[in-house]
Amino acid sequence: MRTAYGIDKLNAAGLTGKGRTVVVCEQVVPTTLKKDLETFSTAIKP
Repeated sequence: MRTAYGIDKLNAAGLTGKGRTVVVCEQVVPTTLKKDLETFSTAIKP
């Protein structure tokens, strides 16, 4: 995922996203949202 979206290059440049907030706007909140966000968070950690 990091390579596909170029996040690996940002990490290599010293950008980690630490201290940033990600906002998710959903008209209909899926019941899996909490788990989905946890999975996303784990997947993008350098």
